[in-house]
Amino acid sequence: MGKIVPICAQMIVQSHHGALKSPIAAASKLYGSKDLLRKQASVIQNIDELDSCLEEMRMPSFNGFHSKIDNLVMDLAKAVPVAVHEQRNKFGNSFFPFFMTNLFLSVLVDADRMDAAQLPFPKREVVRAKDVEAYVRLISEHAKKLKDIDENIIEGRDLLFETLSKEASTISLDSKILSITAPTGYGKTLAGIHFAIKLRERLSSHGLNPRIIYVAPLLSILDQNAEVIRRSLGIQLDQSNLLLIHHHLAEMNYSLTEESEESFTTLNSELLIEGWNAEIIITTFIQFFYSILGNRASQLRKLHNMTGSIVLLDEVQAIPHEYWGLIREVIGFLSEYFNIYFILMTATQPLIFHSNEIHELVKKFTDEYQKPRVTFKIKINREIPIDKFIKEVMKIIYSKPHSSKLIVLNTVKSAMEIYQAIEAPIEKYYLSANIVPKQRHEILRVVMDVLKERRPIVLVSTQVVEAGVDIDFDMAIRDIGPVDSIIQVAGRCNRNGSRDSKNSPVYIYNITDSNGRKLGRQIYGPYLIEKTMEVLTKPGTRIPPDHLSIDYYKAVTSGTSELESEKLLNFIRDLDYGGIDDFTLVDEQGYVSVYIELDQEAEHVWHSYEGLLDMQGLQAKEEFLKLRKFFYNYVINVPKDDIADLHAMKGFYHVSRDDLHKFYDFETGFRR
Repeated sequence: MGKIVPICAQMIVQSHHGALKSPIAAASKLYGSKDLLRKQASVIQNIDELDSCLEEMRMPSFNGFHSKIDNLVMDLAKAVPVAVHEQRNKFGNSFFPFFMTNLFLSVLVDADRMDAAQLPFPKREVVRAKDVEAYVRLISEHAKKLKDIDENIIEGRDLLFETLSKEASTISLDSKILSITAPTGYGKTLAGIHFAIKLRERLSSHGLNPRIIYVAPLLSILDQNAEVIRRSLGIQLDQSNLLLIHHHLAEMNYSLTEESEESFTTLNSELLIEGWNAEIIITTFIQFFYSILGNRASQLRKLHNMTGSIVLLDEVQAIPHEYWGLIREVIGFLSEYFNIYFILMTATQPLIFHSNEIHELVKKFTDEYQKPRVTFKIKINREIPIDKFIKEVMKIIYSKPHSSKLIVLNTVKSAMEIYQAIEAPIEKYYLSANIVPKQRHEILRVVMDVLKERRPIVLVSTQVVEAGVDIDFDMAIRDIGPVDSIIQVAGRCNRNGSRDSKNSPVYIYNITDSNGRKLGRQIYGPYLIEKTMEVLTKPGTRIPPDHLSIDYYKAVTSGTSELESEKLLNFIRDLDYGGIDDFTLVDEQGYVSVYIELDQEAEHVWHSYEGLLDMQGLQAKEEFLKLRKFFYNYVINVPKDDIADLHAMKGFYHVSRDDLHKFYDFETGFRR
């Protein structure tokens, strides 16, 4: 493989306790460590035995290396620029050195950490497709007895499940980039998981045993769907080796099947969880893509456990369009060389891949199953100031007093303004990232309960309710955003198709703030909003969502730039790990983390956090891992310009209970 392989090997060993650097930076550090290398070489024992092993592998003797360290290090440093330049043309695919380095680092780091902890790898287990089949039959029979669900929806869900079940048995195993495109509310999660398990059972007859990795963009989707998947398989909460949830709020508690009496410390649980030692892993876009495209050993450590896996990317439209080219190339490489099956699931399939690169598992549903559940009321030709928009909202609320209404705004400030302006005699709730996660979950649970009781309410929210949240409103109102976001909001309306679409309107406005600035452009930029305007201002307001999304993605693709993706792809080709740091799915620049002492538990957790700061090393880490899930329940990210008189304290801005009234409102969250 030429000169690049020893350079990559050096980078791997050098970085396995930290982060990968570019070959030139790594070589420079190695050159400065010659004295240390000589000292390390001088204490190695049993050199004759080592040389015998090296001879069998047709490698130079260690004695020869020991006597020429200075020259060899110098030669390696000189070879780096030439090797990096040559390696682009050396391999059939120019990404090969990058992913080879990441894979070997993953193997080294995982083996090293598990060995240091004297921790065996858990035995692989079986999950069965027939368990999911039985569960889906049960909920389908239950749905047929309900009065407030359209028969076409039930039939459509059954059709989707049956179609994917057949595809799992018949699809060519050479097709590794797949898609599931079906309307919101048609049970894609369970149908997709069942497809993946059946495909896994089929691959097992070829001697393979792939893990199944379910990936979604938001924690709200993960928490909800993880419970659905767990129930469908009859898995207990403590069976981590079967079903594992991994994100930054996940509890670090790993346990085996019920029969096992083995228990694990918090640090050992962290090793097993972050190594993805399970049959089904449920994780976020951030965890998944940084495990492939990161540069830190802790990020890349589970990459080798992803090889040969089956990956379901849910709500794939959430990937920013500027990264479509990057994702297309990376998924294409991993499917070919790492034997990974990718399944892209969404109601609005973005045009990340060309039609000849991806296999759609669900052919177009007939018009019978695609009939619109909502009627779009497009009001974007004229901008509307926020004060006039408030009057429009009040008219709609009073004209439909018995309907539940979802109002989605683009900014926290506008959402708060609308919420506070609603004075109608109706239950109202507010939801945004301005509220701490613990309170957010409680509000969402209450809203779901109220909706099930068919009580009229108003929920004012930001985009946190758009994707994957199983709520069902009578009507919706949204400030303009990208078409896929608009369709996601429409998917929270008349979800079961129990009402005529005319009675489930979705109003789309183009709101400006008090200074005349368009709120949609502030969040999404001018490009996506302009493409949305192009699509939505076409004649006709009863446009089926699938047609809307096709027209929108065509418009986005025709004018989008590949510059951001190509820049990152060049970093990959050049092994420039410093440049890879530019890859971020969530732009949090200009934001700071604020801990809110919302209640007595929050106060207790903060005092515990202060106490562990005086601890050292592994003890401090272990105690924080125990605390982490509770700690981040009270953390929000706030624009730095909005933190007023707060000061950074022990790594976080901190609002004590004594100051809570000054900085936090129990209805709308942080006072900006």
